[in-house]
Amino acid sequence: MNDTAGGEVPRAHRVRFQPPLLFALALGAGLLLQVLWPVPPDGIVFPPAVQIIGALWLIGGAMLMAAALVTLRRARTPVNPNLPPARLVTTGPYRFGRNPIYLAFCLMLSGLGLMMTNVWLVLAPIAIVPLLNWGVIRHEEAKLGVHYGTEYTAYLRRVRRWL
Repeated sequence: MNDTAGGEVPRAHRVRFQPPLLFALALGAGLLLQVLWPVPPDGIVFPPAVQIIGALWLIGGAMLMAAALVTLRRARTPVNPNLPPARLVTTGPYRFGRNPIYLAFCLMLSGLGLMMTNVWLVLAPIAIVPLLNWGVIRHEEAKLGVHYGTEYTAYLRRVRRWL
């Protein structure tokens, strides 16, 4: 593992956006857009079944987030993508997808949108995923590739980015 001075990763491997901030901005934008341009129009509510699905997505996303965070904590590796990784984590939800925390954020955002009858929130991940891929994930993957070489390359071949 290559250490860097100051406990941070090289500038080229730093993420462009802090993911929680990106999702918080998407949440705020979705709520504001619903006030300014309601879709669907006020008075129209998603059927109860859709709202139940939204609640399940929200709960499922929260459970996935908790499992991913517990897995990282047990591995004693930082969650902050701008800190050097302590180890390559391939257990827990990381066995099925390389970015369970980001997937959890997307599920929770869309689930909240379904529950609130807010199409802007349901669609928000469509805007967020390309930003994550460009501004966060490619930098994280480059950093992990430098730190773990062939072990990480094998993980990339074995586990998909999202699911």
